[in-house]
Amino acid sequence: MSEQVDRKTFLVDSVRKVVVGGLLGGAATLFAKAVAKGGDCIGDGKCRVCLSYKGCELPLASEERKREPPVTNKTKGSLSLKRNKIREHMERHHG
Repeated sequence: MSEQVDRKTFLVDSVRKVVVGGLLGGAATLFAKAVAKGGDCIGDGKCRVCLSYKGCELPLASEERKREPPVTNKTKGSLSLKRNKIREHMERHHG
């Protein structure tokens, strides 16, 4: 009896995985088509976190790519390098 239960759970799990995979694949296809067509912003104007940021041809994304990324904790380099980048930024924009 336990062998039948194991088969049943295996089949249910397999079908569930196939269905979820199909839904995710369909969503990814629709997203890719929307990005390929261009047109409206699909990222609500939040370019740096948008999945289509690198390939986006909208003016807002182009302007965002031209800007320097902010210096954050995730910026690579030593602490002195980060300080220098912050100083350079402040001198350019504030005086």
